[in-house]
Amino acid sequence: MRTALLASLLILLLTGVAGRALAVDCPNVDVDKVKRAIGDLSDFYGDVPSCLDCQRQSKPIERLICQNSGLRLMEILDTKAAVYAYENATKTQTVHSKPDCSFIRKQLSNNCADAVCVCANLKEHTNDSRGGESPYSGETR
Repeated sequence: MRTALLASLLILLLTGVAGRALAVDCPNVDVDKVKRAIGDLSDFYGDVPSCLDCQRQSKPIERLICQNSGLRLMEILDTKAAVYAYENATKTQTVHSKPDCSFIRKQLSNNCADAVCVCANLKEHTNDSRGGESPYSGETR
């Protein structure tokens, strides 16, 4: 219960300008759907932290995501969805406090230099993780 409450408060804090940020960088992304998807996962995955510590950003891509509230929401959803996908695929529970952050730290860092690229890659990765149940289902890059 406390974890879900904290996750909800984090979402509220991060969404002050999320709609505006997503409209520019991520066309056709419905911020409310992203928030609902995070909420849906929070019952079981609310204890999964973000892969990014926005107080200590070491790479340009991390700064980009942390400075854009819409991309930040998308990253939070993607991290929770990746843990969900792993646990469902392997039928093994992971240590939620230590999610695999290689997608953010390696793939995005090596392949993206702007918010549009980050958005497209987060959409694709989240869609793959959720098996077509993400808020971006049916969208094209």
